[in-house]
Amino acid sequence: MEKRSLERLSSKIKARMVYGNLFYAGSVTNFSEKGVFVRAKMNFNVNSVFVLVLLINQRTVNVLGKVKRSVKPDDHKEDIVSGMGVELVNPPVQYLEFVRDQRLALGLAN
Repeated sequence: MEKRSLERLSSKIKARMVYGNLFYAGSVTNFSEKGVFVRAKMNFNVNSVFVLVLLINQRTVNVLGKVKRSVKPDDHKEDIVSGMGVELVNPPVQYLEFVRDQRLALGLAN
């Protein structure tokens, strides 16, 4: 498995996923400039493309995402969280500024 190019930051950002004409609830548990992990009850198939609607600083930010991996809980491993590793496709400036500000607040360099 290839190593991430950017360190992920922990979070509890509320999210909605728009897939077709349906909306699904979830939360972003970690993020970087290029990707996020979305914890959700509904997982999309690998390579699915959807709109991720994030609530950042009391504003909604829409980001196009592509599912890179899907994690489903196993009856034998209760600590596994259901969710998806999502690559962000051309994230908007508002999202990138948020990530930069979070890194600066934590004293982390890019």
